[in-house]
Amino acid sequence: MNITFLIGNGFDLNCGLKSSYQDVYNEYCKINETDSELIKNFKKNIKNDYKTWGDFELAMAEKINDFKSENDFVKCIIDFKTYLVKYLSEEKRKFFEKYNTDSIKVDVYNEVLNSIRSFYKNNTNNISNSVYKQIFFSNINYTFVSFNYTCIFNEIFNSFSKEYKRKFINIHGSLEDNDVVLGIDNEQQLKSKNFKISDSGRISFIKPIFNNRYDIDRVIEANNAILESDIICIYGMSLGDSDLTWKNLIIKWLDSVLSENDKHLFVYDYENCKKNIIFKDQQIIEEEKVKEKFITRKLKIEGTNNKFKKYFDKIHMQFKNIFNINEIVNRTELMRIKAYNQQIKNLKNSFNNELYLLKDKIREYNE
Repeated sequence: MNITFLIGNGFDLNCGLKSSYQDVYNEYCKINETDSELIKNFKKNIKNDYKTWGDFELAMAEKINDFKSENDFVKCIIDFKTYLVKYLSEEKRKFFEKYNTDSIKVDVYNEVLNSIRSFYKNNTNNISNSVYKQIFFSNINYTFVSFNYTCIFNEIFNSFSKEYKRKFINIHGSLEDNDVVLGIDNEQQLKSKNFKISDSGRISFIKPIFNNRYDIDRVIEANNAILESDIICIYGMSLGDSDLTWKNLIIKWLDSVLSENDKHLFVYDYENCKKNIIFKDQQIIEEEKVKEKFITRKLKIEGTNNKFKKYFDKIHMQFKNIFNINEIVNRTELMRIKAYNQQIKNLKNSFNNELYLLKDKIREYNE
C-alpha cells in the first residue's frame, strides 16, 4: 500500500517557525545594507502594500511590468531569495536549539509518528474504519513530498525511525543544498509587456523549468509517488497557482481512482483545523460545506452529476490538527523551566535553613 504525504509550510508553522511571507517581509524590509536604489525601492514597494504581496511568487508575476528590464526583475528575486534562505536557516536553528534535549526529541518524534499513524482517524467511523482495515492488513510504503526548504520533517523522522519504508522528496530544494526553488508554475503566469523573458529568466523564476534542468529525477519520483498512491494526505499546503502542476497532478490522480472505493484524499487546512467543532453531526455538515468549496474553488471542478459525487466521496476535509510540534516543544520546555525553578527554590530553601541553623549556633556561642 502506498501512502503519500504532501507537506507544505503549515508544518513549519506548526513547529513554531515564523516562516510565512509576512514574517519574512517584516525583517527583509528593515534591512538597508545596500547601495542599490533598485533594491531599496523594491523593499519599499513590499512594505507599503503587504496585502498585495501575500504570496511573493504570484505577486512578482503580477508586478513584472513594474520592472524596466528582466535583469532588474531577476536581481530582486535573487536578493529576496538570498535573504529568505538566511532567514529560514536562522528560524530552523532556533527550532533545533529548543528541540535539542532528549525529552523534547522523544516527545516530538512520538507526535510525528502518532500523526502519521492516525491522520485518517478524524473522520466519520465509516471512513476511519475502512482505512484502518486497509492499513492493518498492508505493508505500507510512505512517501513524503516536502514543499518546504527547511527539511525539518525529514530530520525529525530520520532521527529515530528506521522501521518504516519511506522516501523523502524535497521538490523545492533545501537550504543546505542551495537549490531553493522560488517562482511560479508556468510562463503563461508571467504577463511581461516591457521585455521578453529569456531562458535565464525562466530558469530563475519558473519552478518546473528549473527542476527539469536541475534534477529531473526528483520530479519523476514525486509524479510517480502521487499517481501510484492509494491514499494521499495534504498537510499545510495551499495548492495555489504557483504550484499548479501539482494541483493538476492531484486532480489527475483523483480522476484515475474515482471508481475505486479504497482510495482517499485527506486534506488538512489551517482554517478548518482551528474550528472548534465538538459534535460529529456538526462536523459532517461543516465538512460538506468546505468540501464543496475545496472542489469547486480550489480544484476548480464543476458539476452536480455522478462524477462530482464521486469526487465528493473521495475527499475528506479534516477538523482536528496533527503534527502539533510547537505545542509539544513549548509544553516540554515549560515543564523543564518549572522543574529548574523548583530546583532553585529548593536550593534557596535549603540555604535559608542552613543559614538559620548557623545563626542559631552563633547566637548560642555568643551567649
